[in-house]
Amino acid sequence: MDNPYEAEQSKILGRIVGTLEKLNESMLALNHAVAETNVYNSNVSEIVELWTTYTANLRFNLALTGANEEPI
Repeated sequence: MDNPYEAEQSKILGRIVGTLEKLNESMLALNHAVAETNVYNSNVSEIVELWTTYTANLRFNLALTGANEEPI
């Protein structure tokens, strides 16, 4: 006995597969963008750490030498 809805089900499954392929491509693009953002954030994090260490050392040395002046 043939399924009277087979052609319609086949079309629907084809649409589902096509949609999932597009979704997969979009997810790959999103993963790539997130990876690039993580690299950028890592670089920014390193710069922030260096700057924080620099300012802490600067304040310590200014306080030690007595050259720390109040802002104008």
